[in-house]
Amino acid sequence: MKAHHELPLHSGGIYHVYNRTNNGEKLFLDDENRQFFLSRYQQYMSPMVDTYAYCLLSNHFHFLIKVKPVEELVKISVDVDKITNGTIVSEYFRRFFISYTKAFNKANGRYGNLFQRPFKRKKIIDDDYFRRAVFYVNYNPQKHGLVEAFPDYEWSSYYELVNGHSPLLDTKTVMEAFGGGLFFLAYHEKAAHDMTRYDMSWAKGHVMSKHVMSLSPKITDPIKLS
Repeated sequence: MKAHHELPLHSGGIYHVYNRTNNGEKLFLDDENRQFFLSRYQQYMSPMVDTYAYCLLSNHFHFLIKVKPVEELVKISVDVDKITNGTIVSEYFRRFFISYTKAFNKANGRYGNLFQRPFKRKKIIDDDYFRRAVFYVNYNPQKHGLVEAFPDYEWSSYYELVNGHSPLLDTKTVMEAFGGGLFFLAYHEKAAHDMTRYDMSWAKGHVMSKHVMSLSPKITDPIKLS
C-alpha cells in the first residue's frame, strides 16, 4: 500500500487532501490571507477537481476533492502521461502552494518553503467514508479548540453547504450524499454531539470504532459517488 504522500490522484477518484506548514508556522496572518489562499486554490485547482468541503486552520488546511474526468484534464494539460499515472493533479497542487508561498513570503519578508512536502492525501473508498470525511473537515475547528461549536467557524465549507450557494463547492452532490439538507444538518449535529463524548481518534484516519459507528447517523439509499 502506498504512503499517503505517494498516492496518485486519478481521474474520477475522491480524495481528502490536507497539509500543514513547516515547524507549525502560521499559514494565515489575517482573513485577507485566507481569502487569497482560496482564490489561488480556485485559480489553480478548480479546473482540475470538484471540491466538496474545505477548512482553513491556523497552520494547516483540508480539502475534499474529486478529480475531474480525463476529457476535462486534457483541456488543461497536454501531459498525457501525468494524467494517466495520476500525478498531474499533484503537480497543480505544487504550483498552487508555490504561488501562495511566494505571495505570502513577499508580503511578510519571509524566505523559503512554507508547506511540508509532499502534501498528504487519502482516498475516499465509499459513500459512508465520504460523509464522515465531510463531517470531519467541517468539524475540524472545534476539534482543535478554535471554536466551541464548529458552525461558528467562518473559514470552513459548512455554511456554504447548508446555504447551497458557493463559487467553489459542488454543494448539490454533497447534499445528495446525505439525503438532503435536513439529513446533512442532523448528521453533523449528532456526530458532533457524539464526538464531545467519545475519542476523536477515529477521525484522524476516518475509521470509526464499532462503538462510535453505532452512534453515527444512518443514511438510507445514499447516492453512489464512484
